[in-house]
Amino acid sequence: MTTQTELSPLLIVSSTTDETNSETTISSSSCNNDTPCPTNNPPPPPTDGAAGDGMATTRQTTINIAKSCMGTGTLALPFSASQGGLVFNVFGLAIISLWNLYGVDRLVKCRDLIVGWDNRRARVRKRRRDDDENGGEEEELEFCPVGISTYGRVAWFAFGRFGLEMFDLSMISLFLGIIVAYQVAIVSFVKDTPFTTAYPLLDSLIAILVITPLSCLPNVGFLARFSASGLFVLLISFIVIFRYVLTEHGLTGLGMITWGDLFPANITAVSRWFGAAVFSYGIIPITYNVQESMAQPNQMFRASRVAIQFVFLTYALVSDVLAILYLPEGHNFEGDVLAHLPSGWLPTLIRLTMIFVVLMTAPLLVIPCGELIEGKIWGKESHFWGRIAVRTSVCVISGAVGVLVPNFVNVLSFIGCFTVSLASFVFPPLFYIKLSDERRQRKNEELWKLRDCESLNDCVRDDVKYNVSNSSGDSWTGETRLKLIPDFLMFLIGIIATIVTASLTFEAIRSS
Repeated sequence: MTTQTELSPLLIVSSTTDETNSETTISSSSCNNDTPCPTNNPPPPPTDGAAGDGMATTRQTTINIAKSCMGTGTLALPFSASQGGLVFNVFGLAIISLWNLYGVDRLVKCRDLIVGWDNRRARVRKRRRDDDENGGEEEELEFCPVGISTYGRVAWFAFGRFGLEMFDLSMISLFLGIIVAYQVAIVSFVKDTPFTTAYPLLDSLIAILVITPLSCLPNVGFLARFSASGLFVLLISFIVIFRYVLTEHGLTGLGMITWGDLFPANITAVSRWFGAAVFSYGIIPITYNVQESMAQPNQMFRASRVAIQFVFLTYALVSDVLAILYLPEGHNFEGDVLAHLPSGWLPTLIRLTMIFVVLMTAPLLVIPCGELIEGKIWGKESHFWGRIAVRTSVCVISGAVGVLVPNFVNVLSFIGCFTVSLASFVFPPLFYIKLSDERRQRKNEELWKLRDCESLNDCVRDDVKYNVSNSSGDSWTGETRLKLIPDFLMFLIGIIATIVTASLTFEAIRSS
């Protein structure tokens, strides 16, 4: 089984999966009332997590989660510390870490809630029949699409086809956002090397000409090995920049810290900090992929807790220390880490190596993004030239947007505020609330049938009349929903944070 370190972390959050051929995946939206999904050979239902089909130990999973977090987003850590302030940055990263851990926990519990539901492969939708004089109801079976990921299945069980469409659109937005960030990163990195054309548009066009053919290859597994080397390049980059800043300024920055360096200047600065910080984690969208790679899936929360603690300590230390050391050059750390590397053959080699890594990683995102879009257009049908056209369009559009917004950290911050925040902080509590209520209703409907009530309302009236509670210990009136109040609050906070920060960050990009 391919481990997380061998693949781009975001490659596997698509709701379309295929174990045998990456070019023949089944789109989550390819099944509808006119073309129902096949019901034979369904994917195995979720288990209770005691034992899994994966091979990764808890320790290996912890390391993989930490590696998955530490991607290109780490290049913007000093920028986020400068925007948020040294003190605010540390406390804020702690909150973001806990928030990510909460999201992982809720997704794991969502998976547990739907255990056994896939066995019957159907949801029941009730609709009023116009031809029934008594106003009766009839059951209409809606089959869960075959071939979708666990996250897609959770979305479907929570909100049916609408939930799956909403999930797919969010993943398309996430993929497109990351691809745009990669295009901007390439242009930003190459401009400080002798190999630039001096025209961002031409630099972006060259990147498109490289990424597009790679994205159309039938087998791109070899790209994953190059993508995995990015962590090593990032490590070398930080070593070089620490050496440079200590040589140039020493510890002078420690005596230059002012009150204004400790906290954010305004709400826009908070928004830019939030986006960069959220982007730098990104564990929640790949929760199920990581969990299903484990030999003991029930240890997912433990592995995530240890990994996120390590990531938090690393991020807080690196971001604040670099922001302090660079104070002699100004109280605002603008741009990414590579932009602050000195001139010379080693910094140039690091920039070129990072460009190569990004070029090899981008197709791993273009492919699942294209497959989702193709599924929306053609369903299960495969169109070779259509596939080429869609993937080429994704590359061209992302490159064009990247030229219009030629600032890597600004793009990265907006993506973190919008798409990553939506997938990480809005969906998990929302799906958990809906699935918890769905499970309660299913449980009560089973009891209603056992008690031979005429309807669910009759059972409620009997309970009220005789002052008794149902045998499940769960109130028919839904009093146990009070337990979900914290999740309602987290959902509202996620929605507000996403809307406010994304709006302010977008406005900052537009006015820059």
